Amino acid sequence: MFTAVGGCDSTVTSNVIVNLPIDTSLTLVGNSILANIQNASYQWIDCNNNFEPIVGQDSINFNPNNNGSYAVIISFDGCIDTSRCNEITLTNLLNVNYFESDVTIFPNPTNDFLNYKCSGISESESISIIVTDAIGKQCLILKNENIEGKLNCQNLTDGYYYINFMSSKSNFRIPFIKTK
Repeated sequence: MFTAVGGCDSTVTSNVIVNLPIDTSLTLVGNSILANIQNASYQWIDCNNNFEPIVGQDSINFNPNNNGSYAVIISFDGCIDTSRCNEITLTNLLNVNYFESDVTIFPNPTNDFLNYKCSGISESESISIIVTDAIGKQCLILKNENIEGKLNCQNLTDGYYYINFMSSKSNFRIPFIKTK
């Protein structure tokens, strides 16, 4: 209770800061899991192993090597929350070859150009390149390209993408991140 002083009533001002809940939703694309919130800190965990952190898995996306159940701990704006666990069964979608040693891309993440080299494809072959975003929308399509070159990513918005290399005999798919 406040007491009036000299006939004047007292005024109390309170400032309340409300942090909105962290978006812990995830997008599953093929064999990859992508946290939907950007510009946060991430730590992927193994739900089947007592929620143990997975060493070295602290980026926005996670590509598990084994079937299992995985989640991510997200730190954003001073708050921490954890996604639900997602059961992952690794698949080989559309006969895509996931052997990254056959395809090299750099730098990853990139802010302008992405260099690529497809050593698993004959030099006499041309390739088609399709860049898709995390939900599979095609962002860039190039046909009859050389097996080694440079891809202009400057017009892509920041986010998580896949670069798909296709020849008459092989398909390769590699994730990459576009940043400013």
